[in-house]
Amino acid sequence: IENLLFAGIVTNGGVASTGREAPVRDFDTAILHDGCASFSEKTHQSALEDLSTVSTLISCEEALQKLEQE
Repeated sequence: IENLLFAGIVTNGGVASTGREAPVRDFDTAILHDGCASFSEKTHQSALEDLSTVSTLISCEEALQKLEQE
C-alpha cells in the first residue's frame, strides 16, 4: 500500500490526525474534501486548509475517476 484516501465524520478530528500521520510514514495521501464533515462549515474549511499543506485535496468524483483509470 502506497496511497491512502481519507474521508470521515470529523474533518478536524480523526481525519486530520490520520491525514497528518500518514505522510510521516511515507504514504501518498489524498483527503476527500467532500467526503468529510465537521460540526460547522467554518471548522471543516479551516481543517481542510491546514491539511492541504501535507495532503492533496480532491473530490470523491475525482478520486473515482483516478481509480477507474488504474
